[in-house]
Amino acid sequence: MGDGELDRNIISIVEYPSLAAFINMASSEEYQKIHVHREAGLAHQLLVEC
Repeated sequence: MGDGELDRNIISIVEYPSLAAFINMASSEEYQKIHVHREAGLAHQLLVEC
């Protein structure tokens, strides 16, 4: 970890009440202000929608 390699031994599962709830959260003004941190956190990870 930290060397740019994907570590597929660690996962996080996040559940939202609905896709609409996620879209509302992700498009909110508050979220947009901190989005740069989310982008940086996902730099060496995979994000999968299920």
